[in-house]
Amino acid sequence: MDTRYFSFVGYSGSGKTHIIEEVVKFLRAKKYRVGVIKYIHHPGFGIDIKGKDTTKFAEAGANIISYVAPESSGIIYRGKEIRDKIFKLIDDDVDYIILEGFPHLDYIPRIVLIKERGDIDKFVDHNTIGIHSHRLDLKDHELYVEKKNIPELVEKYAYPKIPMLNCRKCGYNSCREFYHNFLDNNVKLSTCAVRGIDDAKLYINKKEIPLNKFTANMVKNVIKGITDSLTKPDKSLKEVQIKLDY
Repeated sequence: MDTRYFSFVGYSGSGKTHIIEEVVKFLRAKKYRVGVIKYIHHPGFGIDIKGKDTTKFAEAGANIISYVAPESSGIIYRGKEIRDKIFKLIDDDVDYIILEGFPHLDYIPRIVLIKERGDIDKFVDHNTIGIHSHRLDLKDHELYVEKKNIPELVEKYAYPKIPMLNCRKCGYNSCREFYHNFLDNNVKLSTCAVRGIDDAKLYINKKEIPLNKFTANMVKNVIKGITDSLTKPDKSLKEVQIKLDY
């Protein structure tokens, strides 16, 4: 399955972390692989500790510092504008990516955690499928969802990255229109002619280029025809990667 994304948005103290913990437990119990990405808006924040080797390497000018330990490992990217790189790094290894924060990301379904009523106007937008609060009584709001129902809503509404192919094979004029109808329960994700096609993926300048089923099959068959005639390092092939430098 294509990796699906879901976001929890709200101010600090609104309960995002606790809800995400419950969602992760729910998804893991169903054998899904889960990644969590947290947005931190504090300037200068980092996981490297002053005086430790990782910090010294960064101060020396290293762009990327990685550490490997017996039970966990990590990569520290220095600099800005690396959000998409992080998404892609995790995307390959999980079924669901849960985002904490990222209020400005578009076309990712979200639940807004409300601390004060003014938060509704600030955070609720066309991506919002529900709101919840452990501080306020919001049962009168049309988007209110019970805490116990949130994990199942995440499983149902988490959405892969929009392919932006606009092939119209789903019956809608654009991928954006399909997305909004998906959130409104008017269409199933399986209706998308592009999503769920894992036979072949094409990347140009590290960005995925969506393929429809016909093109994906054509690419796969051409590459398969080439590799079948070659001497292979392993008897069984699971994946083939090709890199072209222009």
